[in-house]
Amino acid sequence: DYRGSRLSHDGLRVAAVVVDPVTQKSDIWVLDLARGTSTKLTFDPENDGWPIWSLDDRKLYFTGSRQGRGAIFVKSSFGTGGDEHVYGSPGTDQMHSLAPDGLSAWIHTNVPGKPSWDILRMTLPDGKASLFLGTPFSEIMPAASPDGRWLAYVSDESGSNEVYVQSLTDDGGKWQISTDGGTSPTWTRGGREIVFQGRDNGLIAVEIRVTPAFSAGVPKPLFDPQIRTGIARMWDVSPDGERFIVNRAVDAPEVE
Repeated sequence: DYRGSRLSHDGLRVAAVVVDPVTQKSDIWVLDLARGTSTKLTFDPENDGWPIWSLDDRKLYFTGSRQGRGAIFVKSSFGTGGDEHVYGSPGTDQMHSLAPDGLSAWIHTNVPGKPSWDILRMTLPDGKASLFLGTPFSEIMPAASPDGRWLAYVSDESGSNEVYVQSLTDDGGKWQISTDGGTSPTWTRGGREIVFQGRDNGLIAVEIRVTPAFSAGVPKPLFDPQIRTGIARMWDVSPDGERFIVNRAVDAPEVE
């Protein structure tokens, strides 16, 4: 029972969340696409999920529920060694992307007593986090652009989830990317395109230009891959934007 997957940067492996049919607890497995093998990476009796590859694909960051809430851990992607605690707060923390220089990470967190989610920037390796976006609304799923100049994320400030981009280098200008709902923004093609999941679960692409100033094109539907619904991101795209990996129901119709 797969619930979320991420392609490694070299496209040779997949980190997948798998739910045990008996305990209903989730662990992370690493699938070798060339050899067709799979290796269990985490073994804690509580839930582990939301895997994020390090830039060199040698480590996997993930969210583990060790004390009844989510905290961030890291482990060798080859299965050696133990789980190393990276960051935790009184709330639930989930890492969603690394900065392209590998020195910081982007997290969304749910602060106890506050119904909405905020976005944090965490520095590595000291594990210190600072607030980047904290409003009465929920800001989730932060994704840094390949050049580190822009941050895509999801906010419900309009009354529904939409994808936005905010500048990280100047006055913090902000642009709405989706026009009819969107979640799970992902950058491709060297920062020239954002792919996200639309309101009807189909995948949508938006062309991005950053010179002479930031601008976003018209959202264009790619295809409907029959994505399985769930709280995790159930798909991923290769860095070149040409290949997709998708979690689908077993009885879902074929996609052409």
